Amino acid sequence: MASILYDCTRLLSRHNAPTATGIDRVDIRYLNHLMETLPKGEVLGVYQSEGGLFALTSQQQKMLRDLVFARWIDLKPSDCADEKQLTHLYKETLGTKKKISASPSNSALEGRIDPELINKVNAGEGTATYLNCSHHGLLEQDIFINLRNVLGCRILFYIHDLIPIDFSEYVREGDSETHTRRMHHAAVFADVILVNSEFTRKRFLTFCKDESLEAPPCEVLVIGVEPTFISLAKKQSASEMAVEQPYFITIGTIEPRKNHLLLLNVWRDLIEKTGSAPKLVIVGKRGWSNQNTFDFLDRCEVARSYIHEYSDLPDTELIALLKGAQALLFPSFSEGWGMPLVEAIAAGTPVISSDIEVFHEASQERALFIDPVDGARWREAILEFAQPDSKKRRLVVDSMAGFVLPTWEQHFQLFDAVLKGEHTVRPRRAVCGMGSRLELPAYKVEREQASEGLWIDRMIYRLIPARNHRKYEKFKRSPVRFLADSRKPSLRTLGEFLSRGA
Repeated sequence: MASILYDCTRLLSRHNAPTATGIDRVDIRYLNHLMETLPKGEVLGVYQSEGGLFALTSQQQKMLRDLVFARWIDLKPSDCADEKQLTHLYKETLGTKKKISASPSNSALEGRIDPELINKVNAGEGTATYLNCSHHGLLEQDIFINLRNVLGCRILFYIHDLIPIDFSEYVREGDSETHTRRMHHAAVFADVILVNSEFTRKRFLTFCKDESLEAPPCEVLVIGVEPTFISLAKKQSASEMAVEQPYFITIGTIEPRKNHLLLLNVWRDLIEKTGSAPKLVIVGKRGWSNQNTFDFLDRCEVARSYIHEYSDLPDTELIALLKGAQALLFPSFSEGWGMPLVEAIAAGTPVISSDIEVFHEASQERALFIDPVDGARWREAILEFAQPDSKKRRLVVDSMAGFVLPTWEQHFQLFDAVLKGEHTVRPRRAVCGMGSRLELPAYKVEREQASEGLWIDRMIYRLIPARNHRKYEKFKRSPVRFLADSRKPSLRTLGEFLSRGA
């Protein structure tokens, strides 16, 4: 059977995280699914280190899956022995700087793929598949060149969002340029792109069009709600806080994109104008570049007794709070999907969310949608939902009866079809390489020369500052237009002259 190379780099780097992010859940779910459904030895856990791709041993792979899945998905508390094993595994892999020396036998690989991994792949039959579900390591284009041109791998990436590109003001400096390069590599190297929503699919295809890239086929595979969450939601009673006073809950990292400041200002306004307000429960760790929100939480005496902040909660307590809330408040400016929204509906809690496209998709139109900057309407909706006989709240709750719960079973049925080639993939053609015939993707004429061009890109990216990478990409797309748009008179004159000549 052909090998499946599953990239475990992010899982290894997140080995000590007590709870899973949305990307973490997808990452460990895929590794578990492959190991549970495919024959032993067919799934090869791999990781990236110092620009090279290495294989985990079967024991390392099993340990990583078992311990991380138990903690993140089965919600079993880790003991000291588990922590030590995962820490030791990290030190053996990402914690050890490894390099592959080029030699006469592997000089064509430029030291990018571990010879042991090459032997394992060559021992299989058919075309191997490389799968990365985490965005982690998508910058290492040399690895992907060799996966495709040397091992003949089919390449699949799972894309979660394009937020750093669309909303660069909400991410760390440089993240927008970095994510742009990730998406470039995904478009160039992938045979199939997997995405978490129709919204993300459309955004990726638009990105490819805007960047003059040929878009690979995209398949929407919606993230499933965890069975452990559903089980707990059925057994767990609502929080006693609801008996004392109505409250609302918001869940997510406290970062600018999540728009917590809008809710905090609404609460302050309610308190100052009416003398009281429902409680607001904020569940999420403090993120970055959000000092105004942190200052409000730390120093606003007026709202202190009305706002409860929890950086981390056991799932039982979180579900109890969610079930007792008047509504989940989700005022984000942008999301790739919206799992807290889906889980709230699954738990029977109505949602007041931003009026953004992906929330309409994730909620299946079963939420109250408000513009994320319309503070007055948020204030009005919160006051309405706080009433015990709220008609608007009842309408939203009634609509939730028709919600179709997304499951991992459905997700992996679609994925298995993609893996077997039952869905559209880029056409493949036979080419010569490394002394044998390999099956590689057939691209447009310029894509057939991608390897040569990408080696040049790699050198230029290393020579010029990161802030100029997007200028270089613009120059590649249209040198004449780049010169004509330049701020420098001499370059602009040259560009205009060339434009007239064209």
